[in-house]
Amino acid sequence: MDMSTWRAKHGRAWSELEVREVLALARWKRAHGSRWKRFLRHSWETCDWPSSCTDVATLQGLRNRLGPAWLARIVWPPKA
Repeated sequence: MDMSTWRAKHGRAWSELEVREVLALARWKRAHGSRWKRFLRHSWETCDWPSSCTDVATLQGLRNRLGPAWLARIVWPPKA
C-alpha cells in the first residue's frame, strides 16, 4: 500500500505523518507497550529520552510540528 492510500484509509490525525514518523512511533510503541503515549509525552516535556531510542529527532520533530493535542487524539493501531 502506498503512503497516500494509507493516509486516506487511516484518518486525519494519521494523514499528517510521513512514513519515517509512523515507523518511529511504531518502534516507540513496541518499546513502551500500552503506556506508550504517556512515556512519549513525558519525553517530549522533559527532553529525557531513553538512551536506546534512535528516533529522538523524529519524535521531537512530531511534537514541534503537531503538538501534544495531536498525540492525545490518535489511536493505535490506526483505524482501518
